[in-house]
This record gives sequence, C-alpha cells and structure tokens, in this order.
Amino acid sequence: MFKNTYIIFGMLLTLAATTVAQQDESVLRDVLLGRFTKLQNLIVNYKVTIEFTPQIINEEAVTKLGEKIMVTKKGSLVANKEFSILEKRYLYDKHLESWDQKIKHPDLPKVNLTKRQLDVFNPDRSEHLRGFEKGRPRGEIRNQRNLPEGDIDVALGLREFGQHELLTDVLINEMSISQTNSDQLILRDVDAKGVTHEWVFDSKLGYALTRYRRIVPPNNHVNIEYVMEDFKNIDGIFMPFKAKSVWKGRDKKTTRTDTIEVMEYKLNDPNNTPERYRIKWPEGARIFDKRSGIHFSAKDGQMTYTNDEKIFEMALDEITKVEVKELSTSIPSNDIAKQEDVNSIEEQPTNLPVGDIVPPKKPQKFSSKLWWAGLLAVAVVFAGLFIYRKHKASP
Repeated sequence: MFKNTYIIFGMLLTLAATTVAQQDESVLRDVLLGRFTKLQNLIVNYKVTIEFTPQIINEEAVTKLGEKIMVTKKGSLVANKEFSILEKRYLYDKHLESWDQKIKHPDLPKVNLTKRQLDVFNPDRSEHLRGFEKGRPRGEIRNQRNLPEGDIDVALGLREFGQHELLTDVLINEMSISQTNSDQLILRDVDAKGVTHEWVFDSKLGYALTRYRRIVPPNNHVNIEYVMEDFKNIDGIFMPFKAKSVWKGRDKKTTRTDTIEVMEYKLNDPNNTPERYRIKWPEGARIFDKRSGIHFSAKDGQMTYTNDEKIFEMALDEITKVEVKELSTSIPSNDIAKQEDVNSIEEQPTNLPVGDIVPPKKPQKFSSKLWWAGLLAVAVVFAGLFIYRKHKASP
C-alpha cells in the first residue's frame, strides 16, 4: 500500500512540475511576443561599416562573362541607413558614404556605384529606387519582391538572416523555447533547409536580444553570428546601440565583418505613417512598372504614384511622343533615311548590387519593326486603360 502511495505521489509531483514548466514557458513566450509587438512601430537611423576579407583581390578572382565583368566585393564599405516598420509596412534606405575597393586588376573598368538604394514594401505592392554615381535614377514598381539584405532587423530579432520576410507572432509561437541557469532565454527555429536559427535573450535587460546565430548543416557550422551591446532604455525597452556580425565560410575563416552603430531609435513616432511607405520619386527618374510592363519618367519632383490610372496615362503620353519622334526619323533625305538614336525604353535592371559592372548598351538603329512595335504598345496601353476604367466603374 505504501509502495503504491509513493508511486502516486511521485506521479503527482512530476505532473505538477510539468504543469509549472509549461506555465513558465507560456509566460516567457508572452514576454518575447510583447517585446516583438512593441517593435512593430519603429524607425532606426544607423551606420554600417563592412570589412571584407581578404582586403585585396587579385587578377584570378575576377570573372569575365562576355563583356560583363563580375567582381567579388572586397575592401571596406561605409553606408548610412534607415530601417522603419509600421505593422506590415517596411522601409530600407541606404546611402553609400564610401567604398574602398582595394582591387588590383589592369582591365577593370570604373564602377558606376549605386549611391542610394531605397526599398519600400506595402501590403499591395513594393517600390524600389536606385540612385547611381552617374546617370539618372532608376525605379521599379512590383506586386512584391524579396526584402533586401538585412542587418539591424536581424540584430533586433525581427528577422532570420537569409530569409526574405520578417518574422511574425505566428512563426515565433511555433519555435522552441528554453531557459538557462544564467537567466538567459533561448529561442530556436529550424527552417525548411535544415538551418537552425538561435536567439539569446537576457532577462536582466528586459529580455533584449544579445546574440543571434545561424547554424548550417550537416556539420553545424556557424556561418554568421550577431552580438549586440551598449543597451539603452528607449521608452521602456532596452535597445542595442552597437552590434557586430561576423560571417564565416565553410573553412571557418572570416569573410566579412559588419559593425552597426545606431544613431537614433524612434518608437511610436507620430511621423511614422503609411504615407512614409510610398517613394517620393525624384524628377527625371526612369520607372518600370513590372506589373503592367510599362515604363515612364517621373515628371514632377518628390511625387508619389499611388494611382495606377495615372501611371497608365503617363506611359501613354510618353509612348505617343516616342512614336512621333520615330515617324519623323523615317522620312528619307537624299535617298538616305536619316538615322537617329531613339531612347530605349528598356533600361538596365534596377536591383543591381553595389559594385556590379554593366557594359553600356550599344545604340540601336531605327527599324520599321520599331514602328509596328510602337503601334502595338499604344494599343496595349489603350486596352489596359479601358479595362481598368471599366473595372473601376463596375459596382
């Protein structure tokens, strides 16, 4: 009888301990989710210094593909950045301050640096602007595209490194959670590729994120690690003002080191409104609407284009002007048709990373095929505008 009593008592203790552990885990998860929710209305201004290893690239490290030369990034790079988030809206703005390439190669042409890279994401579409050292800015509008390379969003625990979207409370709820004896909370997630993401939170800092690691199979290689420090209390939340990430190849040698210095955090700023998440296009910027396949130029400085019908009208007006120019160049003079360069609507891709070298396009001679292609383009735009207006007018 006593033996059975001890067994029952032991089972009750085990059940009680399991229940307490489950309650503790639930409480801790709620704490993390509470912090995560508070960071959904945030603006961060910061500077990133990137050091590539090795510093100098030799001739063998340059790859030639036809007329295009690709160069692995080397040297050091400094950029001023802004990251902001408002619920499901995201803004990534990078201004290149300097890039010491430290490249030694006799045939390497001068790089047309991307001086500004602005990416804005809304639930309905994404907008992208690239400002180059030479030439006019290029823009793009899409239904949606992947987020750019992350840094401060990873350091704040808002994103897994290498993932193309930010975390959500649903994803966090699916992760495993544990607590160490040193009052540290560890959150783990294994993605579809078997990569383990690990976050370490410090209870003494209000469960602020102090370390993040990305562990790659099959040898559990830590290929990137973030360490956060210099925490300050911002509106009741401890936020890091310094962070460093170290990238390592499979040979465990450091290939890149990023140092983040935060200048300012703004939580629940009244200026962080949905209007901030539309690009104010600089005048003259060449914009490609990938949803409809049309190009147009920004005609008024600091304008936002939220009205798709307006984009159609601008594209139609521009195509009409090109048609008139093409027809004028088709009239022969002295039995020789006058050949003039027609500005190509097709432009270089807008999502080039800093340092990519693209050969200039060769001038295209006028052809009667362009005339028919222009007429077809006008017909397509008219049809698209007609369908859009009809759809808009229908109840």
